[in-house]
Amino acid sequence: MPHDYEAQVGQGAITLHSEERLAASDRGVVMLRRLLRREIEAVQAGRDPLGVIFDRARAVVQVEAGNFILEPAG
Repeated sequence: MPHDYEAQVGQGAITLHSEERLAASDRGVVMLRRLLRREIEAVQAGRDPLGVIFDRARAVVQVEAGNFILEPAG
């Protein structure tokens, strides 16, 4: 039975992106890489990344933490 070491070594060395030959079925990989690159550039430019807002005044939803017990309806 293979263990972690065999599973990791059996995959081979990490391929450079420039050496990859992506097919049409790899569209999601390309989309994810573009999104990640765009969001890294946004952070480098001083903007908030997608889905993250550090300014409390612009917060979309404020959630009050805690345990709440609701009475049954009816």
